[in-house]
Amino acid sequence: MKKERELNDKNKSIISIFVIVAVVVILFVYLFFSTNLFNFDAEGMARIKKVDEGLNVEIPNVVIEDYEDVNNKGEGIVIPSILDISPIDLQNYDFIAHPLYPAFAEPHSTSINNNLLRVSDTIIYNTGYYSINGSAWQTYTLQGNPYTTGSPWLLDGGTSNLNLPSQGTHYVLVYSCSLVNNAWDCHENKWQLNIISGSSTPPSGGSSFKFVAWGDTKTARSILSQISDEAVLLDPVFTIYAGDLESNGFTTSGMNLWKDAMNGELTGDSSPNGMFDKTFSIRGNHDGSNTAGWQSYFDFRQMANSIGATNYAEMSGSSDLTYSFDYGNSHFVGVDVLGDVSYFSSVESIWLSDDLDAAENRGLTHAFIFFHGPIYCVDYGHCSCSTRLGCNPPQRLIDVINAHPIVSATFHGHEHTYAYTYLDNTRIPSITHPFHQIIAGDAGAGSSSCNSNRCDYNMVSHGFVTVDVDQNNVLVTWYKQGSTSAQHTLSFTK
Repeated sequence: MKKERELNDKNKSIISIFVIVAVVVILFVYLFFSTNLFNFDAEGMARIKKVDEGLNVEIPNVVIEDYEDVNNKGEGIVIPSILDISPIDLQNYDFIAHPLYPAFAEPHSTSINNNLLRVSDTIIYNTGYYSINGSAWQTYTLQGNPYTTGSPWLLDGGTSNLNLPSQGTHYVLVYSCSLVNNAWDCHENKWQLNIISGSSTPPSGGSSFKFVAWGDTKTARSILSQISDEAVLLDPVFTIYAGDLESNGFTTSGMNLWKDAMNGELTGDSSPNGMFDKTFSIRGNHDGSNTAGWQSYFDFRQMANSIGATNYAEMSGSSDLTYSFDYGNSHFVGVDVLGDVSYFSSVESIWLSDDLDAAENRGLTHAFIFFHGPIYCVDYGHCSCSTRLGCNPPQRLIDVINAHPIVSATFHGHEHTYAYTYLDNTRIPSITHPFHQIIAGDAGAGSSSCNSNRCDYNMVSHGFVTVDVDQNNVLVTWYKQGSTSAQHTLSFTK
């Protein structure tokens, strides 16, 4: 019995030592992580700047009483709603991106392949957020089947094309819920954080670059000067300007003032910011007089050479009026259209078709066409149509675009607003090759608004648009005067 008691005492001592060691280890781990949780920045994965409280709010609940009518999964199911806190003001916040940061949940049923984001869950909120290399949050929209007409929730799945550069570390936020055994699991009621690590080297072949699109200043040169100083900070390789540089025809004195404005010299700059030397312009209806004066003022062939563009070409007899060039994997075409799209001539249509044939034969990915009046009018001041259909452009122009799948987008001015419309056969019935139309017509001359039946997005403000091309991917971003925050983004992939 004595030996048995001694053995039991020995075992108890061993167990006690084990428990003490275990407690010490657990305490050490707790203290390590509690003090080092945010010291994960050795490789830049944890970008500790400022906690965005907007991502850590409690999500209120709403009752979707007719949910059984859609999915037959029960009556009065409680679905967490973010309607009351959306859109979250993420533009003005930096953030902590860390896999362990408690404001985020682990990604659920999410994949990102070639910039295509796919989310699979019972129900998914159609708006999310992403950050490129830890920069300001931007919004994206998931496409899918809505829960009900007009609902911000999607059923079963959603997709979105994101423009994430091939280099760096990027962050994508998704909010979704799973219905399991007639109960909702919304993944801790938190935004799910996806971290995407790209290559450390940029794509080869010059297929990643940024350009600016804008137009229509007329006499508002001080506004152009200010937004030029804002645009130059984004470091575009070049810009395209869709007409109406002046108000009363081409004059050397007036053009010199426009040049000073484009260089930012009318709002305090002591020296040119360099934007004039890389801006490819075309004429609008207010620039129509004195063609010879325009042609002697500009030298777009030399400008193309200076930025590293190739294959510069001009329509016969239209030097510095109708021209094209290649940059990276993209082809750019400026056409001399002195007014709305009805002024797009048959001669220009023939030349454009041949020019696009040549670009496609060179194996390019995108073609971006810019001229003054939009193909599909949208605003109240210039457009006589108020419904989705109507005011069709010349069919010869649509025939050229239909025949050339290289065309990704067109850029215009004339209408003094910033508007986006996806052009397909629901808007112009003869379209067989849909494309994106961006009106960037308020570099000072506006602002006007578009008819909601005629556009998919409208920014009523002076400003400009940036376009980031990254191989097959295109990201269009709208900026308004006086703000460094993106007002809207559009991404698509060829």
